[in-house]
Amino acid sequence: MVLKVKGFPKMWVVTNKGFLSVVAKDASGRASGAGADGQVSVRFRRPKDAAALFPEHEVVETPHGDYGFRVFATRAEVAAVLVAEVEALVYGNFKDSIPVADRALRDAAHRAWDVFGELQEGGPYGRDLPRLPRWWEEMSMSAPVALAEPKGKRGKRAKGGKGRWAAA
Repeated sequence: MVLKVKGFPKMWVVTNKGFLSVVAKDASGRASGAGADGQVSVRFRRPKDAAALFPEHEVVETPHGDYGFRVFATRAEVAAVLVAEVEALVYGNFKDSIPVADRALRDAAHRAWDVFGELQEGGPYGRDLPRLPRWWEEMSMSAPVALAEPKGKRGKRAKGGKGRWAAA
């Protein structure tokens, strides 16, 4: 996706190794122009994402910037990284390809999928399916919740065992 903000082309990319933003600015903060040899700023929220995608580059910490970490590379270097990511695709579902151990990235990918799904008329899958309430989506992104069988008065099982399930 390419966006125009304040005259600079911007790009957001999410891979199963992390999230990055590419802007046409060199290390001094000046617009780097449209040439293939121009330096760009590849911005990251987490240093491990920068190290995973650009292991040969120095990761610069920018604690007062909108992105906490940056790598400066040529457009050709960034293009090579993105091409390599595309060529390495072996999965049928992007969100499921994110390592389970990276819960933060998995959760962010699921939330982004939902938000960008709102751009599609009728939502994801193009149907007007009923949406879960926002509180359910937020709960499902947090730690698992154990469910207990519904109880009636004095802790006894509800009559006929029917009723709503409640968080334990």
